[in-house]
Amino acid sequence: MTGTQRSGRGAVPWLTAQSVMFGAMAALLGIVANAMFLDAYGSAWLPATYIAIGVAGIVVSGAIARTAERFDLLGIALAVLGAAAIGLAVAWAFAARGDAAWVSVPLLVLFPILIQLGFVFIGGQAGRW
Repeated sequence: MTGTQRSGRGAVPWLTAQSVMFGAMAALLGIVANAMFLDAYGSAWLPATYIAIGVAGIVVSGAIARTAERFDLLGIALAVLGAAAIGLAVAWAFAARGDAAWVSVPLLVLFPILIQLGFVFIGGQAGRW
C-alpha cells in the first residue's frame, strides 16, 4: 500500500460507535418528544408537526448546502450537533420544571431532521475513507 492510500479499517469502529450513539440519542429523543407531545396535545395536532418538519427540513437542508460550499464537513457537523446538544439541554431544563409541554413541539420537529443530518455527517465521513 502506498503512503497516499488509507485502509479504512480504523474508521469502521469509529463510525460504528458514532452511529450507535447517535441512533440511541435520536431514539430517546423521538420517544420522549412523542410521549410529551401526545400527552399534551393529542394526535389531532400531529399533521401540523409534519408540515413544520417539512418546512424546517427545507430550511435546514438549504442552509447545510450553502454552508458546505464554504466550510468542511467536520466544522459543519460540530456546529450543528453542538447547537443541537445545547438546544436539547435547554429543552430538558424547561421540561424538568414540569410546566412546559410546548417544548415537545420543537423536539418533535428536530427529531427527523437530526436523523437526516446524522446520515449526512456519518455517511460523509465514511465516504472520505
